[in-house]
Amino acid sequence: MIKKIMDIFMYIIVFILFGTVLVVGYWLLYPYKVIQFNKVPFPVVNKIVHQGGILTYQTDYCKFNNIIPVSYKTFTDGIIYHIPSSYVLAKNKGCAKTFIDIEVPRTLPVGNYVLDILYIYQVNPIRTVNVDVKTENFEVVK
Repeated sequence: MIKKIMDIFMYIIVFILFGTVLVVGYWLLYPYKVIQFNKVPFPVVNKIVHQGGILTYQTDYCKFNNIIPVSYKTFTDGIIYHIPSSYVLAKNKGCAKTFIDIEVPRTLPVGNYVLDILYIYQVNPIRTVNVDVKTENFEVVK
């Protein structure tokens, strides 16, 4: 009787371990497609922006899930100027064209820049998918 219970217990353990390996393998290897940008680099509406002004750029994308990414933005021109991370407003799957406004820091030196945007999608408990895109060049003036 005890031997039969131990055998059943061992089969359950092996089944659970096998299932866990399958799930973790799927999470690690599945080629997630979270978003597709149709126009890269993002077009900039105002090519000349004042320090402390608003930069407007357009995104054209198709999103394939409802995961909300965290975005990290940096102004890049010989120097890299980070701005605080934020959650993106596009929550629902589907296609859209949107205009996004971002404040140019008052302390950003005058020069030609590209806005580099990193979207991080947490697609499952152990994996993230990073999507890195850039805007067209723009100039920051006083």
